[in-house]
Amino acid sequence: MPSWKSLTGVPGFTPDTMLLMTDATILVHDSYGKDWYRLQPDSSGKYETAGASWSGPFSMLNSRQFFASGVLADGRVFVVGGEYFNGSSTPNDTPLGEIFDPQTNTWSALNKPATFNFVNGDASACILQDGRVLFGSLGTTQTAIYDPALDTWTAAGTAFGTVAPTKSSGCDEETWTLLPDGTVLTANIASSQTAEKYIPSSDTWVSAASAGSPPDQLALLSLNDTTVHPPVPVNIGEIGPSIVLPDGRLFFIGATGHTALYTPPANPTNTGTWAAGHDLPADTSGKNFNSSNGNIQTAIDAPAVLLRDGKILLIGGQTVREVSNGQAEFWSNPSTAFLYDPTANTMTKLSSQPPSNGVDTWQSRLLLLPTGQVLMTTQQSQTVAILIDPAIIGIPNPTWKPVITSFTSVMAVGHHYKISGRQINGLSQANSYGDDAQMATNYPIAMFSNAAGVSFFRTFDFSTMAIATGNAIHDTLVAIPTSATPGNYKLQVIANGIASDPVNVKIVPATPAIAVNLQDDLLFGTVCSEPQFLTIEVFNVGGADLIVDSVSRLSGSIDFSVLPNPATPFTIAPGDHVDFTVRFEPTVHGVLETAVIRIVSNDPVHPNFDMNTSGTLGSGKLEVVVADNRNVGDVCVGNFKDAELVLNNNGPCKLTIFNIVSNSPDFEVPSVISYPLIVSAGVSIEVPIRFQPTSIGPKAGQIKIISDDPASPKVINLTGNTPAPRLVTITVDSGNFGNVCLDSFEDETITLTNAGKCPLVITNITSSSTEFLAPSVFAFPFSVGAGDAIEIPIRFQPSQRGAQAATITIVSNDPVGPHFVSVSGFVPSGKLAVCGSTYFGEVDCGIAQKTVSVCNVGDCKLFVSEVAFSRKRRHFRLINNPFPAPLHPGSCLGVVIQYEASCEPECCELVIRSDDPHESVKVLDVVAFTRCEKKCCCEEKPYGCNCGDDDRHQEDC
Repeated sequence: MPSWKSLTGVPGFTPDTMLLMTDATILVHDSYGKDWYRLQPDSSGKYETAGASWSGPFSMLNSRQFFASGVLADGRVFVVGGEYFNGSSTPNDTPLGEIFDPQTNTWSALNKPATFNFVNGDASACILQDGRVLFGSLGTTQTAIYDPALDTWTAAGTAFGTVAPTKSSGCDEETWTLLPDGTVLTANIASSQTAEKYIPSSDTWVSAASAGSPPDQLALLSLNDTTVHPPVPVNIGEIGPSIVLPDGRLFFIGATGHTALYTPPANPTNTGTWAAGHDLPADTSGKNFNSSNGNIQTAIDAPAVLLRDGKILLIGGQTVREVSNGQAEFWSNPSTAFLYDPTANTMTKLSSQPPSNGVDTWQSRLLLLPTGQVLMTTQQSQTVAILIDPAIIGIPNPTWKPVITSFTSVMAVGHHYKISGRQINGLSQANSYGDDAQMATNYPIAMFSNAAGVSFFRTFDFSTMAIATGNAIHDTLVAIPTSATPGNYKLQVIANGIASDPVNVKIVPATPAIAVNLQDDLLFGTVCSEPQFLTIEVFNVGGADLIVDSVSRLSGSIDFSVLPNPATPFTIAPGDHVDFTVRFEPTVHGVLETAVIRIVSNDPVHPNFDMNTSGTLGSGKLEVVVADNRNVGDVCVGNFKDAELVLNNNGPCKLTIFNIVSNSPDFEVPSVISYPLIVSAGVSIEVPIRFQPTSIGPKAGQIKIISDDPASPKVINLTGNTPAPRLVTITVDSGNFGNVCLDSFEDETITLTNAGKCPLVITNITSSSTEFLAPSVFAFPFSVGAGDAIEIPIRFQPSQRGAQAATITIVSNDPVGPHFVSVSGFVPSGKLAVCGSTYFGEVDCGIAQKTVSVCNVGDCKLFVSEVAFSRKRRHFRLINNPFPAPLHPGSCLGVVIQYEASCEPECCELVIRSDDPHESVKVLDVVAFTRCEKKCCCEEKPYGCNCGDDDRHQEDC
């Protein structure tokens, strides 16, 4: 059995680029013109039989060759640019584009602003995961994104307009490939042996250093023309295709004949790694044009395709020299098919080659079909061939299959339905050529089969264009045409030529068919007042009357209901519609309520049509802002400070504040506010909280705000501090008053300083002794301001002699307690001293006198209470006796002692009594005598006689 088969019945045109439409037809371009032809598989789903049919041509507005192209997520086809355009009379590298509608087989101009004319010619392009298309510029570093859904163009690679273009070079001849992580990788042509990739999440191109470098040269920049002497270098500047393998690696085929394998990193912004792949086989032409690259075969612009068993079918050829318009050129020829096995890293030439393959590789195109077969065009030979060899096509790994996870089991003709599943886009874009043609097939094909045959129905509106999506669920819509034959079918989704396991579906004739339009998707969101209403528009898009039996809440919150008007059952004619109203009257704030609304009708596909609705009774959302990190600061006892609470309603509805309370008497809420307070959405009010402490120390309080915020109550913790006064005392001479006499006093001051931050209140000053008197002129309490000082006098007024001490107690609001100041003093006394002699010796007849000075040699007054003889004497007496009398310090008073001579002996003691504590009684002997003879004489001659000596009388005395 031959591996290849030429198709029959091909219209007379020159086929090049092929695109797989979402209904499994093949759109093929006439390489030199504006026409496209469409190949329809036969009733068995085969393309190589006589039952397959061609239609067309379907003409573009302009002819073009070598352009960007692809199938969009909505199933339409885009073409942009063209290296050759409308013949030789028109300049090449057009920027114009067109859109093909597969349902009408018509082309229309693509809306493309002139500011994006840098996208032109055979510019590179790649459809991103989200369905937008990334385009490059041939001669600048600019790139652009076209959004088919919005029909808009934006600059790309500029970090969303914040930086200059980040691509390192233009995209001329580059091959762009979508990776599983959503980035787009290219091997550069301008900067040899480097690569870069586009990261959609940051809208930047990663530089060559970040993306890594292929191990071997992939771009073939030039070759030496050895047919002339000396040899002349001929510019080439071409590269080959690249395809993502099922294991996620990218296989890149260089125009040089070298290949490389790129392993993407776990983080798309990181580098990734490169490894050498297997080279193309040796060039056996004997020309040795490619000797600088090992003299191996080349792929100077060539196609490749991922087979469903994971191997790569690629086209390469011997390096040949050709002459065009007098210029030497190098190409790869003939178009030879090779098979690359990535598991074994082997490159094998197929034993059976495609028919009419004697053309340059740049004229060949490959397209993977839903059957797993490969369609091949060879432009100049005007041949379309198909690879039909099961041994080459291979058997896929079961884990690569798409998996259908949900579908509609009964489908009516003329309607479309959703199919959901895993890996429904396949593991790769599967087809590659380069900048001259893009023909990716990473989208689901829906195949319906039964005993009568196979039908492919159009898929569209793919939820993603990503590849290798793993366990993620994605979906597509499938349209059941009115021409479909009703009956039972097996439904399979095909991606990259690999079919899912089948599921059973039934296609039914035209019937009533319900369709609904839900106002706001029946999502009430947050409502601030109740009730609220949303509308369900019920359409009959079928071909018979739709009878609506009921529209009601099936389950969920009873706060949802359907208004009874219109009354059911209700008949809706084909093409007509009727409105039903859902009422939402919530009762609980802040709780998401849900319900299921069911429409029961005679629609055979959806007899029970369920819709989810939800809503929440909103409220205000209280946010409280307090300055200074909720610290009111320092406030003294007796003072106050107001802290402003800013109550902000950040919720969607009005906020009702029912009360504001404080758990501390130090923090007072205003009593003038009347509740409730209403705060509109987005509005703030200020509420003062008064910090008025009654005691010293750190304070804390909680302000509780009670509102209809579901998170109520809101508790705000406030702090403040009441600094303490601090009493510092200073006394002169450490409180020692020195010497102070009785009946005298001495005043000294105690300085009271307030070293605290709040007023110091003195409530009393007392003394522990009556010797030391606190001032009586102060009226208590009195205050000393922060940082101020006052002086208070303390009087030492002793009433007794000796050392005296006392404690002055100062009572204040200093939290340390009373302050004690020690004071002391000394009370000296007088000191008795006597001057003068009391010895008269021998006294002749008559009278003798002696004066004795009684003195005070002490520091204080001395009181002499008495100066007298110890007993009465006949011959002694005191005259001029001033005592009792006080003596001031240093003073003296004289006492005269008179002696009258007498021969009679008489003893005499002078006694001095005083308050000298050391000698309160001082006794002085008074001595005087007279001889007896003299006495007699004196008696006879009292005025001086001489009676002679009378020793006996003297001795007697």
